[in-house]
Amino acid sequence: MLQNTSTGNAPIIPKEICKAIWRSKGILPKTRVFLWKAAHEALPVDHILSSRLNKPPTGCSICGAAIESVSHVLFKCPKAQQIWLASHFGLRTDNLLDSMKELLTSLLNQLEGQQLGNFLTILWHTWKDRCKECFEGKKLRAQQTLAAAASTMSNLQTADKLFSRITVQMEDPLVKTRYRCWIDASWVHAVERGAGLAFVLFDNDQLMEYWIAPAVAATPFHAELLALKNAIHRAIILHITDCTFKTDCLQLKQVLNGETNVSEVDWQAFHDATYTILIWDDMKQSSNLVLYSCKQGS
Repeated sequence: MLQNTSTGNAPIIPKEICKAIWRSKGILPKTRVFLWKAAHEALPVDHILSSRLNKPPTGCSICGAAIESVSHVLFKCPKAQQIWLASHFGLRTDNLLDSMKELLTSLLNQLEGQQLGNFLTILWHTWKDRCKECFEGKKLRAQQTLAAAASTMSNLQTADKLFSRITVQMEDPLVKTRYRCWIDASWVHAVERGAGLAFVLFDNDQLMEYWIAPAVAATPFHAELLALKNAIHRAIILHITDCTFKTDCLQLKQVLNGETNVSEVDWQAFHDATYTILIWDDMKQSSNLVLYSCKQGS
């Protein structure tokens, strides 16, 4: 069994609960880590920190309650109560148990699938937004927290659907790296050359993170280059040196492989992105980086 050693009276979490947390689908990996810490009463709240540092407790930094425990922060603080009551669960949390072990055990036994994912994502955003208020002074309303949680769930579901479709239709058995990054972009000339950029990063078959952002691009090819450039930047920041970047843009593959020339209208975009691509290209010999097209046309 896993046991937290941050405090003297840390709970012992049943192996089944630990497995359920790590195997929960439809949530981000960092949310699983957060849940594991919450279950083990290992989040940095006042009750735990004061015990660890042998200092008198100062109470809840939001509402002034005498004890700022993990369950208080996530469920019983008035701010957290507003979030749960306003959620589609319509949950009153003022009378819930104090034990996170018992709360999570009950939760994992009653909810499953998307409902469980929604609940856990709201839990994560409750904690995340509380930290913003405590350390950045950003006071967010309950509806803002719920909207952020809904956006996370929507993006995750889109990424899962994309990955399922790509896995079935476009998997290349010759390319085997630990990390895989699917990049894509859309472009609309009528909307002031507006573009939408995205990449989805996987560690083996586990969704690691995703990124979606608007941009201004001169051409569709420019938009694809911007998506690739941002994906490479992110991989460098994460110290990833073994990654396969996958694209459905045939033109991007042909240009990078030297199979075709860049058109005059796309030259500036290619020139802007070349520096980042060449930096990454220098790592290919040691990192087995492969950039290829997952299908024959965009």
